[in-house]
Amino acid sequence: MLEAMDEMTEKEQKTMFISAYMNLQRVKVSQDKDKEIRNQERELKAKLEALGVVVEDLTIE
Repeated sequence: MLEAMDEMTEKEQKTMFISAYMNLQRVKVSQDKDKEIRNQERELKAKLEALGVVVEDLTIE
């Protein structure tokens, strides 16, 4: 039963992918693309950290 509760519903998945798509659209039309990317990165980092994910371990060099 706990496993079923941990899985995302189809509606949650759709919502997540709509948000990702919209974020890409924001970058495309932004006057300052680097600033928009930093803002989105900041938001995602906060969400991941709220879920207990350490984002420093996810850095790509």
